[in-house]
Amino acid sequence: CVILDDKGQQIPESRVNSDAWQTGHTLEVKFPAIRKEASDEAATQEVKRMRIETNLPSCLRLLLPSTLLAGDFLTAACARLEFCSAEDCKWTWFVEDEKEDSESWVLIGDGLPEIRIDSKYVGRKLKVRCEPACQGRIGKPVETISPGKVAGGPNLDFLKARQASMPLPESSGALRVMTYNILADVYAKTDYARDVLYPYVSPEHLNVDYRQQVALFEVLGFMPDILCMQEMDSTGYENYWLPRLKLHGFAGAFGHKSTLVEGCSTFWRTNKLQMLDCENILLRDLFSDSDWLRKHFGEEFAKSIESDSRLSFTLSKISTVAQFLIFRTLEGARKRHLLVMNTHLYFHPGASHVRNVSMAVMLAYAKELLTSGSSSSRPASLDAYGIILGGDLNSEPDTGVVELLASGSVSKGHHEWSDGSRFSWADRDEDTQGFAPDEELKYELNLDPGNSEQESHPSFDLANPFGPLQSADQLSSAFTNYVKGYIGSLDYIFFSTRSLKMLAFAKLPSERDLCIRPDTEEQQKQGYLPSQSFPSDHVSLVADLSFSDSSPGDDSDGLPTWPPPESRQVLPLPASRWNESQAANDLKQGKIIALPTDTLYGVAASAKSDIGIDRIYDAKQRPAQMPLALCLARPEDLSKYANTSDIPDGLVTELLPGPYTLLMNGLEDSGLSKSLNPHTSIVGIRVPDSSFARGVTAHLGC
Repeated sequence: CVILDDKGQQIPESRVNSDAWQTGHTLEVKFPAIRKEASDEAATQEVKRMRIETNLPSCLRLLLPSTLLAGDFLTAACARLEFCSAEDCKWTWFVEDEKEDSESWVLIGDGLPEIRIDSKYVGRKLKVRCEPACQGRIGKPVETISPGKVAGGPNLDFLKARQASMPLPESSGALRVMTYNILADVYAKTDYARDVLYPYVSPEHLNVDYRQQVALFEVLGFMPDILCMQEMDSTGYENYWLPRLKLHGFAGAFGHKSTLVEGCSTFWRTNKLQMLDCENILLRDLFSDSDWLRKHFGEEFAKSIESDSRLSFTLSKISTVAQFLIFRTLEGARKRHLLVMNTHLYFHPGASHVRNVSMAVMLAYAKELLTSGSSSSRPASLDAYGIILGGDLNSEPDTGVVELLASGSVSKGHHEWSDGSRFSWADRDEDTQGFAPDEELKYELNLDPGNSEQESHPSFDLANPFGPLQSADQLSSAFTNYVKGYIGSLDYIFFSTRSLKMLAFAKLPSERDLCIRPDTEEQQKQGYLPSQSFPSDHVSLVADLSFSDSSPGDDSDGLPTWPPPESRQVLPLPASRWNESQAANDLKQGKIIALPTDTLYGVAASAKSDIGIDRIYDAKQRPAQMPLALCLARPEDLSKYANTSDIPDGLVTELLPGPYTLLMNGLEDSGLSKSLNPHTSIVGIRVPDSSFARGVTAHLGC
């Protein structure tokens, strides 16, 4: 064997293989000719020459989705290509011939790597042929047939109306930002998800192939310039989202959690933005770096975390990843710079303190990233950047994380710090994704007022180095997550008003929108996510922003987003141990709440709040002479509020906790509001056999 160069000259054997085996060279093989008869004379040599082709375009794998949707949806194959791209290859699309028992195929599309399947082909299988190609070189064609048949797509009237209400901004300097938790398949396909979290979703509509196609329709309908996605499966990013969005002018970056199976991904349109830097940081790595914590938060902060074994252990275990991407705009005469952050904070409802310090650490790292040094491509001043944060923060608008972002700080007096003393990594429910209610009305309570864990806990004054950020929805959204057991607003787009201003915000669905069955248009009693028309348990947020010309430090264009507006519709929270402190905090502010007892739901106010008591009477339109009952956490506390001298020993503990109201003579020096039952000296006292009601009462000090 010898190798000939492109001029037919033999290449010396001393030449290295990489130089010899080049496209266009020839492999020459000489071998004896085969003798037909034994009596034949020695055969002459035969010569065979073969052209050498290196790195020939190839399709190593070609698969079609298990679910094929007709109509508005773009279908593409999952292709593993070598030495070529999907755009370079030639694609040919076929459907089964409608004639029964026919094995022939009908051509329906040619050239493009994705196709919209006409509804007239519902019920037929799909075939695609990929002919790998690159720079005029063509590889071996590969075909595949879909495992299932084409199905009709769902009714997308709401999504289409939402997209139509948000036309692309005309200004060349505008930026459309979208954030979307798409529900990772690694969570959706478990038995726990099917049987407990999403039993109301058919397997067909929980299937990842189905959900991805509906989500892609939603994304491409809005065509964001910046797309922050959470719960992105590692395989989903590589095999679906990156190649599909690349066809539409996007580039992307993926940051996996420490679990590796899912994480966050950020995409951007390459004709609008140039990515200058990208970092994916596991927050637990920052928490394990004591020197870094001391540098950015001080000695007391670092020592407090180190000395609290439960908190430090939790922070060493969380898998949260934060993405930091620095961009320069490409449109307009003036090139602007952006920092985009994307994250999905730890979910557990008892770990709000973890989310608080996680966000503080994330913001501190962002500041360090921007000020660590300048270059010809980017400045090192915070004022030179527009700041955008998109993500699933697993935090309601009235929580510490959102207060830190929207007001610029959160104090060590926030009630969530004390809540954290009850959380332990070892006690968490590893299977549950999102907020889950306690399954029973009663759970183990710790009402010991002298318990050291309740009195001693890490708490911090935290500041946002970027100052107050504006929420695109003005913190007014009723919900972004809507599942059985939890309804609330967890997803956000925040931005700095020093350099950015709001143009538009896409309308979010109402409860009624979720309850309409797309196949029948009938109104269901209850609608949950995901569903036939909504591919995730979260809804997407979309905002149009543009750069403003405000001077550094001038926030005059920004609307305040803290505190959340009182007009915001608040949907029920689970009556769980993790929400006791939240309920008590609302009551301390003079608000009223509805909560379960062992007998019925009741409307409650703090017995020490004049405003709260007045609100109960107004809300229930209750006659002023009709007294209110007093709820206590412990039977032994009766003597603080009523005369118990005439009660036989053991009677109170025999009856309470339980479904009884004890009518007793109240004490004048009880410390309760004078607005509580001023027309009578009799007080009705309850200690309900309900852990949540007693826990809330204990937080109030009653």
